[in-house]
Amino acid sequence: MKSPSVCIYISTFNYGTFLREAIESVLRQTFGDWELFLVNDGSNDNSNKIISEYKNHPKIKHLNTNKIGLFKIANKIISITKAKYIIRLDADDVFDENILLVLSNYLEKEKDLSLIYPDYFYMDANGLIFASERRQNVSYNKHVLDIPPNGACTMMRISVLKEIGGYSENFFAQDGYDIWNKIIKKYKFKNVNIPLFYYRRHGKNLTSKLKIIIDNKRKIKSKYSIKKLKQIKPILAVIPCRKYFDFVEDLWNQDVGNINILNLILNKILKYNMINEVIISSDDIETKKTLLKDKKIKFFKRTTDLTIRSRPVIDSLEKILNKCDKKLKGITVIWPIQCPQIKLETVQEAINSLILNDADSCIVVNEVTNPIFQRQETGLRQLNNKGFLISDFDKLYLDTRSLIVIKNSNLSTGSLLGSKIVGINTLDDETIYIDSITKLNFVRYLNLNKNV
Repeated sequence: MKSPSVCIYISTFNYGTFLREAIESVLRQTFGDWELFLVNDGSNDNSNKIISEYKNHPKIKHLNTNKIGLFKIANKIISITKAKYIIRLDADDVFDENILLVLSNYLEKEKDLSLIYPDYFYMDANGLIFASERRQNVSYNKHVLDIPPNGACTMMRISVLKEIGGYSENFFAQDGYDIWNKIIKKYKFKNVNIPLFYYRRHGKNLTSKLKIIIDNKRKIKSKYSIKKLKQIKPILAVIPCRKYFDFVEDLWNQDVGNINILNLILNKILKYNMINEVIISSDDIETKKTLLKDKKIKFFKRTTDLTIRSRPVIDSLEKILNKCDKKLKGITVIWPIQCPQIKLETVQEAINSLILNDADSCIVVNEVTNPIFQRQETGLRQLNNKGFLISDFDKLYLDTRSLIVIKNSNLSTGSLLGSKIVGINTLDDETIYIDSITKLNFVRYLNLNKNV
């Protein structure tokens, strides 16, 4: 019996509400050379009952697993199927009827393609379509390392998946990002700017569990950047302090839960053994007297004129690097004293993101979801959230001013951030910028009540 060209798998863990619609979207495909694996990953809802309705379908196979997760399920399917291509459909999403026809046709015609992914529609829990996502066309713009495709509804060549060792099984989310990092540097990939699936957004899906996504993405970035990270020297952390020009004098010395702000930051950064030196830059010699005792900590005295608000930090940084990295071979973490809530994991992710993307700098950003307008001759023009069509190019991001990681070589051209900037997201409570007594008191509250 001839093996099918395309293997589809749907895994469900208590997604019985949407499962039948997902299965039916496979059955409606205009391309007929497929097989479907239905995987019940330990559900205790009606998923098994729905799966049993398709037990006699000749193209559908059933598997039962016990909460092993998407990564292990994917590897299991790869080891079983004899198909050439594989694609996952999440149990709460829906295929367009032509997705298999279009994507498999590309893989058939272009033998060097490893994977291909489409645009998609957004729909709500009731199936109402409310937007369309248009992805960057990688044929024209290869700067897409920081915006990988969805793990679902991406068709991949199984021979390539086997060559790279399949999925890493020590993660619990972001399987698409894991594979993306394995494939992107070695194999050809492509996207097609046609919406070919319906991505359901509802309160229970993984996308709403931001912390899970962030934590797993950080682990994946660490895995794929560690080798290169070990080759970079020096890795510096610079914490700029000053006596004046904040809303209080010596903001660095304000108490936030039985410790001052500066030492709160130092307690975090010193735990990261990849940091070679931590430079405290201040115009006040009193700063030096309060520092934690650690051989990695260095004090750099700067003049008061370098601390005024209108003076760019690059002016101080040039003087620091002239002593710590004259050849500008390393990277520097700039951690503002106004942002003590940043977690060490965020610092590590920013460094890893810079390395993975071969970027000049990495900053912490928040996507702007409210409409932003710009004044034109004819009135105000909306720059984002323009309606039904969502595009990578229309999204706007706000610099949280909380953390910057740079290649030191940027300074040779007189630029702090360089020309290739990437951004990472984190939870809002990390990016509090202390510029008022209200925010200072809030940070004190958070540090005195760390379980809140």
